[in-house]
Amino acid sequence: MKNKRRVRLLGGIIVCVILVVACLGGQASIRLLFASPIRRALPWTAREVHEWQWNEPGLTGQDYTYLVKARISERQFDAYVDRLDLSPHSPDRDYEHSGFSPNWDPHLPGTDQSPVWWDPSASLDGTYVYDGGSWWIVAKWENGIVYAVSYCI
Repeated sequence: MKNKRRVRLLGGIIVCVILVVACLGGQASIRLLFASPIRRALPWTAREVHEWQWNEPGLTGQDYTYLVKARISERQFDAYVDRLDLSPHSPDRDYEHSGFSPNWDPHLPGTDQSPVWWDPSASLDGTYVYDGGSWWIVAKWENGIVYAVSYCI
């Protein structure tokens, strides 16, 4: 009788641990499901991941800015660029939106907020871009870190 109680108790503990692990894994999966494409495209081994977003207030607000910074290898960055279908920026490149020019300002309309961790150099060397006409993704890899910004204006 004593052994049955121990077995049941141990079985109950194991089931609880499995449920907790499954819930935590499920929570991470759900978070990634609703994450920005620039976050989802990061390799699962990315470290020191920082994210920040701004959305235009109101029901019809479509303007947004989304920033991601993470530590990844150069090979992982190459795969990241492929996953997001980014192409190299060049000074003479024509973009769909005549006013668009890649830059590393977080485009924070109506606010002077800026995340303290957002610190890419101003250089556009090695920058890759997705041009969606009214929304863009801009990414580069510096010193082992990917900086990516997605915005719509």
